[in-house]
Amino acid sequence: MLARNRGLTVGFVGGIVFTLLCLELVFYGDKTAVRSTTSERQAQDFSTTTEQPAKSETKQNMVTSVWSQKRHDFDISKITTAEEMSIHVVDSKPVYQVGDTLVVKINARDANGQKKTYGGDFLLAKLCTKSPVKACSAGRITDRGNGVYIARFFLSYPGSLAISVRLGHSSETVEVLRRIRDSFLDRRVTKCSFVDEYSNLTEWTHCSFSRNDSVNPRDICDYSRSIPNATWYCQRPTRVNAGCHSITECNRDNPATTKLHETMITVSEASLFNRSLANREVPNDIRITVKGKRIQDGIGMKPLPPCGPHLPARSSEGYWYNKTWYSLKCRPHRLHLSHLDYRCLRNKSIVVLGDSTGRQYLEYLQHLVKNIKADLPEEIRKWERNHKSMKVDFVFHTFPRNHGEPALEVKKLRFVADEIDRIVGGPNVLLVLCFWAHYNAEPLETFRSRVWGIRHALERLLSRYPDTKVVWRTGTMQDHIRLEHFLENSSWYTSQLLQEAKQILGDLNIFIMDVWEMSVCDEPFYMLHPGPDIIKSHLEMMLSYLCSR
Repeated sequence: MLARNRGLTVGFVGGIVFTLLCLELVFYGDKTAVRSTTSERQAQDFSTTTEQPAKSETKQNMVTSVWSQKRHDFDISKITTAEEMSIHVVDSKPVYQVGDTLVVKINARDANGQKKTYGGDFLLAKLCTKSPVKACSAGRITDRGNGVYIARFFLSYPGSLAISVRLGHSSETVEVLRRIRDSFLDRRVTKCSFVDEYSNLTEWTHCSFSRNDSVNPRDICDYSRSIPNATWYCQRPTRVNAGCHSITECNRDNPATTKLHETMITVSEASLFNRSLANREVPNDIRITVKGKRIQDGIGMKPLPPCGPHLPARSSEGYWYNKTWYSLKCRPHRLHLSHLDYRCLRNKSIVVLGDSTGRQYLEYLQHLVKNIKADLPEEIRKWERNHKSMKVDFVFHTFPRNHGEPALEVKKLRFVADEIDRIVGGPNVLLVLCFWAHYNAEPLETFRSRVWGIRHALERLLSRYPDTKVVWRTGTMQDHIRLEHFLENSSWYTSQLLQEAKQILGDLNIFIMDVWEMSVCDEPFYMLHPGPDIIKSHLEMMLSYLCSR
């Protein structure tokens, strides 16, 4: 009996050791760094992974939820309903002055008109005028936790202004979104192809940031990297004679994603995302009159500083006025295709790392540089042709990517942290970081770990080149139509990522450019890809930082 117990004990301990070796996780405080199974080469990409042991005879799907428990159906009449909510101005005045603060009280009610006794609703507020000028500013909302919300608007410009409050999601919907985010390792399925170099046959398998521990480790290709603090796992191909190194391209698996969404919510929960309940305007006919001179270049007698790190906190980020953004925190560099633009950009390098909005920055800047060159005197234009002193570059980040057809070539994908490590910085270099939209459909820990990896890369960059200028652009609102848009990319998810990024990066010497309030005023819809006026306003704040002395 003792020998048998000793054998069981040894087997149990050995099993634990084997499991830890397979997971190969190293924990650093509140973040997780993944030890790569290959050497920690900075330039390593997905194609250089170490071969795993031979395939086992059985295999389970990589894409598996932690649990697919569904909540019980609920009474739809008990959820917060925009049409039943009420709004009124606190201590209303017949006339307000520029510089005043407007306070609005919002009472949440359900479909039966009953007051809600708890908070958690996702609300958006703005103050707008459309005639004779088009102007808009966002309000900041405080949740009192009892069904009452307070919206505060800093009055920056005169006019007859209308209040707009929108119920993005009811508190009940937010809880569904939170449960889905925290309970499912995947909300979007990615598949990648492996090619047998001898037969040229291809097999597609599923990939994920989270490894399914019920799958035999020998059936997994592990492409995790320690330097960017990133995980990435794929099912090992079984039908073709291709190893982990033979991965070629990846894209979104739409049928599998649709099936996954069906496991996430009940029919009654799905009804919460109907357009009749989500992103609904709260009825009101309140208008206020504001008089005075609008704020442009400073608050009070103090002029605004150039845009840059650690700007003083304000009660508002700024306001739109006739398609131009007026920041209340810093002074943008206005683009006018003049000699001042050339003086700003000459001998400067701008590196944009991120998503498709970053590509919009690239395209706008390339067009700007082209127009600037066209207006230069011939002698300077000739010098520019030879020296190309205005440089702009862009790199799209690697997975996660919400990408359909054509599939993405894996060998062309780059980690943002790796790209930062390659930068030769200095006072004439501006690094712009903008990625969040593709992370909305991932667990918070995936975003956190990747941002921590970027933070460490920024610390290395700033230790080598302390005067390098870095901008982190936050997320923005976006419109939703289909259920999959809400489940993967709800603006509530974006608001959570925004706070996470600020917590991780806030103490670095970088410019965190918060454009959330800019996007709240976007009309008529919240566009995922901003229009030219918005892109221009973003760049004007970035160039203020780059060109400030």
